[in-house]
Amino acid sequence: MAVVITPFQHQNIQVGQSFSMDVEISGDPSSVEVSGQLNGFTYSWNPQHDCVELRGTPKVLADNIEVTITADDVEYTGTISVVPVAPVIGTLTRVSNVQRGVPVSIPIPITGPVSRLVIEGPWIGLSYRQTSSGGELYGTIPTSSNADFTTREFSFSIQAYNGPVFDTAILEIELTLGS
Repeated sequence: MAVVITPFQHQNIQVGQSFSMDVEISGDPSSVEVSGQLNGFTYSWNPQHDCVELRGTPKVLADNIEVTITADDVEYTGTISVVPVAPVIGTLTRVSNVQRGVPVSIPIPITGPVSRLVIEGPWIGLSYRQTSSGGELYGTIPTSSNADFTTREFSFSIQAYNGPVFDTAILEIELTLGS
């Protein structure tokens, strides 16, 4: 029977996180080798289960590392990347007690490292900033007559980045009646 190495899709592995992947190899090869810049990874061939396991806990970021699996005279090359840990935006609930002319501060909980925070939404007098616990949407919605709105509900798009990885969420606020 001919040796066949099952291809694998590009893998994004978070730096500092434990990783394990089995690659199936059929055809009873007599030898299996894995090569490439495998910093932080090892491999083991398990002929009873017809697979080679690639595992490790990478410590350094890397983009598109080529991993070549050789079984007898058959080769397959796939790629893996070691990416930063993605930030996670916590659960956001609808904020419905916002009033015109009254300062508001809405915390945005984010776990994990954040290199850049972006909040996009209507320009209704609110700003945002990054904080030690995530972010904050803050300010005072004006009471002036030139700040008439056609709606009382507003949505803000939140993006928390750590290098190339990110998380997104939507925050909805509602002006209270009479404001």
